[in-house]
Amino acid sequence: MDIDCRHLNCKVKGDVKLCFFDHDQYSKDDKMFHLWFHTAFVERNFLVFEKIVVDKACKDKHCRTFDAGFKVEVYLHRIDDKEFDIETLQDEGDTRSDTDEDDDDEEEA
Repeated sequence: MDIDCRHLNCKVKGDVKLCFFDHDQYSKDDKMFHLWFHTAFVERNFLVFEKIVVDKACKDKHCRTFDAGFKVEVYLHRIDDKEFDIETLQDEGDTRSDTDEDDDDEEEA
């Protein structure tokens, strides 16, 4: 299955979590699997996640839900930092404040 998100104008930076759900008309939508990546480690704008590294899918040893060759491929388009308006993104849903980051630094020390 291909999911094309270009029309959504999604921009990601830093730690990214992708969650996938099945859509049921008669019952609740169930989370199928999720995966994480950090944009600093993206080379050539392309990522491949084999079944063995995808949360939930990797536990399906008998291939009841996920085929043995299951994988997720993610294609990204690099943009300039000028195009990435971090203030707008924080206003839309980033609940972590600068003081939270300072607290994390103190706990590590």
